[in-house]
Amino acid sequence: MTTTVESATTPTAVPSRLLLNRIGDQWVPASDGATFADINPTDTSDVIGRFPESTREDSLAAIQAAADAAAEWEKLGSIKRGDILFAAAQTMAKRKESLAAIVTREQGKTLAEARGEVQRGIDILRFTAGEGRRMHGSTLPADSGRTMALTWRKPLGIVALITPWNFPVAIPVWKIAPALLSGCTAIIKPSPLAPLCTTAIVDIMIDSGVPAGVLNLVQGDREAGETLTAHPDVRGISFTGSLPVGQAIQKAAAGRLARTQLELGGKNAVIVLDDADLDTAADAIVFGAFGQAGQRCSATSRVLVDRRVRDDLVGRLRERLDAFVIGDPAQDGTTLGPVVDDARLSACLAAVERAEQDGATIVTGASVPPTATSRAATSCSPPCSPTSPGTPTSARRRCSARCSPSSTSTASTMRWTCRTPWSTGCPGRSSRTTAGTSTTPSTASRPACSTSAAPE
Repeated sequence: MTTTVESATTPTAVPSRLLLNRIGDQWVPASDGATFADINPTDTSDVIGRFPESTREDSLAAIQAAADAAAEWEKLGSIKRGDILFAAAQTMAKRKESLAAIVTREQGKTLAEARGEVQRGIDILRFTAGEGRRMHGSTLPADSGRTMALTWRKPLGIVALITPWNFPVAIPVWKIAPALLSGCTAIIKPSPLAPLCTTAIVDIMIDSGVPAGVLNLVQGDREAGETLTAHPDVRGISFTGSLPVGQAIQKAAAGRLARTQLELGGKNAVIVLDDADLDTAADAIVFGAFGQAGQRCSATSRVLVDRRVRDDLVGRLRERLDAFVIGDPAQDGTTLGPVVDDARLSACLAAVERAEQDGATIVTGASVPPTATSRAATSCSPPCSPTSPGTPTSARRRCSARCSPSSTSTASTMRWTCRTPWSTGCPGRSSRTTAGTSTTPSTASRPACSTSAAPE
């Protein structure tokens, strides 16, 4: 039986400046004052803060701030820009524990997972900073004896960075660091499901010496993102998320030949042959499927196993899953925290239900723990639902061996002197509040926002 523990998360007040956009040298609200709520998925009574629901005007102001800062930032040179990234790595290292706590509170990862992600962000900054001394071009032989042929790197220009909620520190840093090192100025728009993590990163960059206007932040959803991706002055877009949104971005960018970097949908299978070490296989499957509640692009979403060892493997998987401790991810001993919001939980439970209807057998889990009240409303016990070769295709396709199925992608490191990237928002839990009236925006016409992470 999967063990559950009560939530013990203690709400912490967020500094007021971190509840705002960062445009130029100012922390500012949305132009019309609208906000959306950021909710702790472990304790849904904990409203972390209300963040700007940015408008088209806010995105335009951020683009102008980036344009104003571009010339001086390029002139600074890659070595000095790298020095600033080194300083940012040092600042992030000093704030590692506080930043990890934000990840756990806002996204639901266990504290150990959150610390690992923050360390990844520190490592990315250090690595990218070192590239400042290697931003070299090349010299080439020319046909004419009086001709010199050479290349050198120039920044692409203004870039838009649109990031998901599942790696709210690592992915923003992955996008910000190479863009700034290359001399680009940037506007970042995080998912509405993880706004505070990105704000904390921007705050670190500013405190480490990034000049005003070089890195701008706009919170919000579709309006802010579409304004960024459609603007003619935005020369590069980096997006991590769903295939439909990525296709829309590519179409928007193609007309002006803007460069794109798109991390889109994927599906990951583990193949277990009859001569495999089944304990090793079971450990790998459980880690791959349920690490970070399965909310990563590299998560194991299905297992293809030789029928001769199928029952043995299923038994070993059940043993491991029954030992899981579900609860507050900030508590020591918790091995599985919540999925990010009610929509992900509902999708997971619906997938299990469809699989059962198609003939799958639930071996363990796949239910909301009895302690998951308002203080753990997005938790789910990990399902193990083996299907046989005769099971309908829909069951084999839909029923993933993890608590939170996600459709996501992988991508290689971008080179901002050559490439660039964007992102639209997730409908999720955001609502628009203006002049005392709160309404939940319709998502019927919005593309699905299943976000992904960079390669593990």
